[in-house]
Amino acid sequence: MTMSILRSFAPLAVVIVCLNTASGAQDPKKFPGNKPETILPKPDGTLVLPASKCEVYGTTLQYMPDDNALGWWNTTDDHATWKLSGVKPGVYEVWFEWSCADDSAGNAFLFDAGDEELKGTIPSTGSWQKHKKQKFGTIDLPAGDFSVDLRSEGDIKEALGDFREVRLVPANDNGAK
Repeated sequence: MTMSILRSFAPLAVVIVCLNTASGAQDPKKFPGNKPETILPKPDGTLVLPASKCEVYGTTLQYMPDDNALGWWNTTDDHATWKLSGVKPGVYEVWFEWSCADDSAGNAFLFDAGDEELKGTIPSTGSWQKHKKQKFGTIDLPAGDFSVDLRSEGDIKEALGDFREVRLVPANDNGAK
């Protein structure tokens, strides 16, 4: 009896696996020190998105615990996703803490928040060991719970960069500096 029930569900399982594969669905990669969790705003509304709390996807992207950063960002399918909750609507400054060697500088990024996105290029910081913090633009965020993604915008020369943190600061606050 049990085998006949299992056989009757087998075609459904094949369909589900095929749909997940066709849609590109994948599980996040796992790394020591990387513990994805939902990000809540600080009392001033700032959202701090550390590399240690994102979901990591793609062929080469890794969480590097010794540097507390995402690195080896070499392919267009690499991306990081943070889940946000309790976001207040409004315009936010987008700050990155990153490093990038001269030979990788100039790659385009996309910071995607659903209907809103920010595009730009990653400048050199002088070396992979020298991190900088800089505002890259602004984005209008909706209220509520949603995910944001950081990815390349097109092909990558060498590597996109190493990213320790994305910080979203309400545009009326200069707390990211």
